[in-house]
Amino acid sequence: MTERIGPAEHAAERPTWLCRDCGHLWPCATARQQLSDEMSGTELAINMYGYLEQFIKDRTCDYLSDGVFTRFVGWTHPTGEHP
Repeated sequence: MTERIGPAEHAAERPTWLCRDCGHLWPCATARQQLSDEMSGTELAINMYGYLEQFIKDRTCDYLSDGVFTRFVGWTHPTGEHP
């Protein structure tokens, strides 16, 4: 059984963690924009960290891949801004 995570449009399809609408790795660019519009700062980072934890549970073999932290959490703070 699959589960949708994230905004109504461009939601993640679990357990693949691909965008249900565009098929890119989730969060895709559109999902990032939608999430940024709904939340800001710390709230966004905390939510994305929660998604990272769920990803790790679903995709144990992928969690050490380069860029996974950036994919889920690293983008939530613009360059030069500290959490």
